[in-house]
Amino acid sequence: MLPVDLVDNGALSPSGPLAGLTLPALLETLKPVFDETDPEAEDRSFHAALVIARSFVEARIARSAAKLRAEALVEQAIETAGQGRVLELPMGMPFRPAILKAGADHLLFVVHPRDKDWCLTTIRRADEGFEVRADLPAARAGLTNGDLEAASGVAGASFCHNGRFIAAAKTREAALAMAEIAVREASAMEVIAS
Repeated sequence: MLPVDLVDNGALSPSGPLAGLTLPALLETLKPVFDETDPEAEDRSFHAALVIARSFVEARIARSAAKLRAEALVEQAIETAGQGRVLELPMGMPFRPAILKAGADHLLFVVHPRDKDWCLTTIRRADEGFEVRADLPAARAGLTNGDLEAASGVAGASFCHNGRFIAAAKTREAALAMAEIAVREASAMEVIAS
């Protein structure tokens, strides 16, 4: 899918080595071959391509509608958060576009429930790259369970990625406590930098 997406977004030339992987080119492969003798072959090929194309269009419409629903939920959560630095969402969802649209530059971290735990995540500065507004504390990188609880002082802290962009906790309270500690550390780093 990546090459199709890269061509679609203008990052790869459709005339390059991956030219055959654009959606139109892939649909074209469903056409009957030049020496097909079955008079129904063209209709069958068209209907097969129609099913595939329709699924892409329907998925795109569903994603656009979901993006609008997420934006409304994020905007509401931003209002609730006020000038706090942590945004709490009712579930995992795309949040960065709504944060940018709202001009909520004060936000540093997002907390939301997952299947069986809670997630604490950073907010990327740009669509491309991995630079974030604030990292999670360095002393927690790569720690899990008891080691993370000991290092953070937060009961229920369960995971912090080596890259310090995502962490997990067993409860909402633990995730929020981890977030508040990260905010304090990020604020202290801002003071040192200025």
